[in-house]
Amino acid sequence: MDPRIALRRQRARRREIRTDIARAGRKEAQRRWIARVDLDAIPMPAWAAERRIPGLTFTESAVWLRRRDAKFLCRLDRAAGGSPGYAETEMRRCGVCHRPLLGEDAVYRRRLDESAVTGRMKSCGSECAEASKDGRWR
Repeated sequence: MDPRIALRRQRARRREIRTDIARAGRKEAQRRWIARVDLDAIPMPAWAAERRIPGLTFTESAVWLRRRDAKFLCRLDRAAGGSPGYAETEMRRCGVCHRPLLGEDAVYRRRLDESAVTGRMKSCGSECAEASKDGRWR
């Protein structure tokens, strides 16, 4: 199959989904992309530690950031002679306990949020109610 035809079909399907969501009176959930950077040549800058995504792993050589900050940090590491690791993924926070969800969990959560008007109030797992009470992800 021609790739252009496949792209047209994907775009048409996305338009159909958007109109179905709007017709049902629900709000479309926006995608949020983040990236993990593994530094090679430079130490972790203070600004990167301040801008990291709360609730995700952070070490002296690895950090989760927004894509724009992550790409800038990679450029700094390459300029110093390193070869940083870079991996992007979709991220979404649970509407109940605010736990960060990555990858397929984030896609599932986004679809759950779009599924019904009360979709954003559904729990993300078995520990969700307990985590919302003690506020561990805030």
